[in-house]
Amino acid sequence: MLSIKLSNNSQHHLHQKGASLVEFVVVAPTLLFMMLGIVQAGMVFHAKSNLNYATFEAARAGSVGHGNVNTIRATFTRAMVGYYGGGRNAEEIAEATARATADITPTSLQIELLSPTKESFDDYASPKLAAKYSTKARVIPNNNLSAITCPVDKTSCNNNPKTNASGQTLSDANLLRIKMTYGIPAAKQVPLVGRFYVMVLQGLTNLGVTAETDPFKVALLAQGRIPMVVHTTMRMQSDPIENGNVSNPGPGNNGVPTDPPPVDPGTDPGDPGDGSDNGDGTDDIDDTPCDPTVDIECAPTPDPCGTGVVSEDLASDVLFDFDSATLTAAGKVALDKMISTLNAEKANTYRTDEIFITGYADKIGDDAYNLNLSQARAEAVQEYLQQHLDDDVEVAIKAEGKGELDPKTSDGVCTEEKTESNKANCAPDRRVNITRKLATFEAP
Repeated sequence: MLSIKLSNNSQHHLHQKGASLVEFVVVAPTLLFMMLGIVQAGMVFHAKSNLNYATFEAARAGSVGHGNVNTIRATFTRAMVGYYGGGRNAEEIAEATARATADITPTSLQIELLSPTKESFDDYASPKLAAKYSTKARVIPNNNLSAITCPVDKTSCNNNPKTNASGQTLSDANLLRIKMTYGIPAAKQVPLVGRFYVMVLQGLTNLGVTAETDPFKVALLAQGRIPMVVHTTMRMQSDPIENGNVSNPGPGNNGVPTDPPPVDPGTDPGDPGDGSDNGDGTDDIDDTPCDPTVDIECAPTPDPCGTGVVSEDLASDVLFDFDSATLTAAGKVALDKMISTLNAEKANTYRTDEIFITGYADKIGDDAYNLNLSQARAEAVQEYLQQHLDDDVEVAIKAEGKGELDPKTSDGVCTEEKTESNKANCAPDRRVNITRKLATFEAP
C-alpha cells in the first residue's frame, strides 16, 4: 500500500490556500461595497452640481417674475432636464422634460421663500402697487431703491431695521433668497448602496438615534430619496409679490425677536389683528365681502358671446416655448398688437374696462403641474400688458389658470401620451384666452 507523507512545508502551504479563500470571501464584498460607495458619492456630487445650477436659474427667473413660486418651480424643472437625460434632438429633449416634470413634484421638491419674509411685507407693502397689479396680495416696490426708504404711498413706514418687524431696510427686502430641498430618486442611486445611504440618513431607529428631524426630509427618505438642500440669494429685478413667503421676525423691540401677532379673520393684509387704525383715525379692519362690480378678482369671466365683450384665443405655442412660462419674441409681438389697441382707445368713451386672462394646458403631464403652468402663463401675459400699457390707461386685469379644463380638442384626440405626435394633437388645448369687457365712460 502506497502511503504519502506531506512535509511540514506542504501542509503549511495548503493551509494558507484555504485561509486566502476565506479572506477573499470576506474582503471582496467589502471592497466591492466600498467601490460602489465611491460611485454613489460621485452620483451625489453630480446631482448637487445640477441642483446648484437649476436653483440659480430658478432664482434668476424669480427675480424678474415677482418672486412667484410657480415661475421658480417651472424654471427649476426645465433646468433639471439635463439631469434627467437631456437629449440630442427635440424628441429626446421632450422625453427628458417629461421625465423631469413627472418626477419633480411638490412631494420631491420643496421651495421656501426665505426673503422677502412675511414681515418684509408687513413693513413695506404698497397698496398702490397692489392696485396696479390687480391683486389682493401685498407688493413691495423695487424701483428707485437708491432714492427711497419707504414706498411712495406709505412714507410713514418703519424703515429702521432695529425696531421694525422684518429687521430689514427696503433694499434688504428686495433680496430674493430661496431654499430648495430636493430628493434624489432611487433611479439615480446605485442599487443597494443608495438604499444603505438612505437607511443611514433615516437613523438607527432601533438604537433611538434619529438622523433627520425635518418633516420634508423625513418624507423624502420614506420615499427612498436622498435629500439635498441648496440656498441662493439674488437681488429682485421686479416688484416682489407675496405668495407663501416664510415668517422670520427681525430684531424689533430693540433687538428682542418677537413673533408677529395673530391676524384676525377679515382683516386687511397688513393688519396686525389688534383692531388698530391706519394712522389716520380709520380702522383698518375690513370684513366687507368682495363686490365683483368693483373688484375684478372676484368677478367671473364674462360670456364671450355677450354684449360688449371681445374674446380671442392666443396659442400658447406662439406665446411660449413648450413647458415654459416665459414669453417668446413672437408672443410679445402678438401682445403688442393688443397693447396698441388699448393705448389707442384710451380717449374713447366706449372702451375696454376689464381684461380677463385665462391660461389652459393640455393633458400631457401631471394635473397639478399643468394647473400651475397655466396660471404662470396667464400671469406672464398679465405682467407684460401692465408693463407696456400707457400710464393713463385704466384697465383692471385678472389672470387665472384653469389647467386641463375646457379642452378644445375632441375626446380621444389629445391623450396623456408623451410623444411628439400627441404633443401636436394637443396643441389647440394649449392656449391663453383674453376676454375684454367694454364699458361706456363719460366724455372728458
